[in-house]
Amino acid sequence: MNNSGNKKALDNFLAENKGLLVANIGILTMNSMIQIGCKNQVYDASDVAEGFALAYEQVADIAAMLDAIQHKQERTIEYLAKVYNVPESVFKELTRLFQITESMIQDSMTFSKEQEDSYKSLDEGKAS
Repeated sequence: MNNSGNKKALDNFLAENKGLLVANIGILTMNSMIQIGCKNQVYDASDVAEGFALAYEQVADIAAMLDAIQHKQERTIEYLAKVYNVPESVFKELTRLFQITESMIQDSMTFSKEQEDSYKSLDEGKAS
């Protein structure tokens, strides 16, 4: 699912469930060479690639935690169905939110990896 699909799904959910606050977070890409203030520090493509690599790793960590939470939720749903006869459909909306979040995480990881590779190739092309 692309970002516009995620946004549409999230907008639909928010329309149905008033009272939630959602922050829209974007990623700003940089040129292959940046100069910062008076310090004259220069950052090249390899520095930017490292930033995207770190972003990828951090989102992968979040994905692992979300997976653990989702696994716990699935076990809880099974328990409630077995012990209290609570139907799985009660948790349909929560399950859908997990799916939307997983899609957003995958989009972010793909973007970070593509940007990392792009900046690495810029740096390697510059070194040649």
